[in-house]
Amino acid sequence: MERTGRRDERGVHRRLDEGTVPRPVMMPLVRGELVGLIWVRPLKVGQDALAGIAELSNIAAAAGANEVVPAWETHDVPTACELPIVGPAPCLNMVLATPNGHVLHQLP
Repeated sequence: MERTGRRDERGVHRRLDEGTVPRPVMMPLVRGELVGLIWVRPLKVGQDALAGIAELSNIAAAAGANEVVPAWETHDVPTACELPIVGPAPCLNMVLATPNGHVLHQLP
């Protein structure tokens, strides 16, 4: 992937459509057991992307999850949300979040 520092909105959607970049996903757990696997809905760049990603938390709350594992790709989420890219790219990020804290795993 070419890294020019430019935002490549069409490229993001093309890669998502081709399945080469995973859509943001939320995995809610209840007492250590996976109770769901929810991918973000199709998004438009900007505020809709921010809202769509935030909506994933509603599913975890509805399931009564006490742990969640969100996962996303470093470059594509900020591009869709029109935010600065921070961290290694490309990189798959996964967080284990519990009431006691969280651990970020980055898989470049």
